[in-house]
Amino acid sequence: MDTGIIEINNKKFYKVNITFALNKKDFFFDYFILLGNDKLIQYTNKNNDNYEELLKLQNKSVEYIYLEKDELYRYLNLELNESIYNKVNINKDLNSNIKEFLKNKEFIEDFYLSCGMEELRVKMLMSNYKEAQSIIKRENALSQLLKEYSFKNDTEFVKKELLGLFTTYILSKYDVIKKEELVKVSSAILIEDLMLMHKTKENKDLTEEERFLSHTKDIINYVPKTAFFQSDILINLLKYHHEEPDGSGFPYQIQHFRFDLFLSVRKISERMLDLIIENNLKLNQLDNIIDSINEEFSAYKSENMTKALKLFNFAFNKVDNHE
Repeated sequence: MDTGIIEINNKKFYKVNITFALNKKDFFFDYFILLGNDKLIQYTNKNNDNYEELLKLQNKSVEYIYLEKDELYRYLNLELNESIYNKVNINKDLNSNIKEFLKNKEFIEDFYLSCGMEELRVKMLMSNYKEAQSIIKRENALSQLLKEYSFKNDTEFVKKELLGLFTTYILSKYDVIKKEELVKVSSAILIEDLMLMHKTKENKDLTEEERFLSHTKDIINYVPKTAFFQSDILINLLKYHHEEPDGSGFPYQIQHFRFDLFLSVRKISERMLDLIIENNLKLNQLDNIIDSINEEFSAYKSENMTKALKLFNFAFNKVDNHE
């Protein structure tokens, strides 16, 4: 498993995608490049702007550079202070920009922190997410689907990670929700669209559109018949994840008053993530995005949707408490 860290001569070096680094205006850092599998050489030093050197390396098909721990921390602090997320290359389409950002999965934690999430809670949620992946990977059929989906839909899959962590972050603000329930939420979000990449005997003769419309039912029939996977939390999220609060979703066209709290929070989180992406990851737009979500979802007066919106505002420090 690639952790993004290599150790040579008892020193740890941290991998940074060169495309991600090039989003900066300048690059005054000591960084290294890997020769073969076990030799690092220092390529530049922090006394010079090394942007042009990065470009040369990229033109030679070098994908990664490596920073020592202190330099990595300096790099990350500058990333957050300078809001790298609003330095998107306007000459590329949005999907390409998102792909470049998401190549560096080790920066997801810093993405959350820059959104205002507390460090300890983020680490706890990342741990829950890894636990959910571990549970899924122990199930042979689901493990294969997960591998197939993540390989063919890398950008979409990492968006699932983001969605799962946004959703569990908001839910974790409600102290009656237990850790195992958050793991079920993460699991449901990770596996909800896996059938889109897999033709079972039941749907192999369907058109692509028909398979898309039927995949929510397919995955429910496919998941293991154990207590964990058959829990109401997980099944309801799988069953209704394409429903919309106004009844315009599918396949059942249910409205918000039939949403449980977990689905309500998931839909708010999904909308938030969509708006962040639409704004080219410009986190200085976060307040406007939060205001937009409040305006949109306050129209739904059901108990669970109202509670979900209060939790959302509490999570992002827009109210003093969620009671």
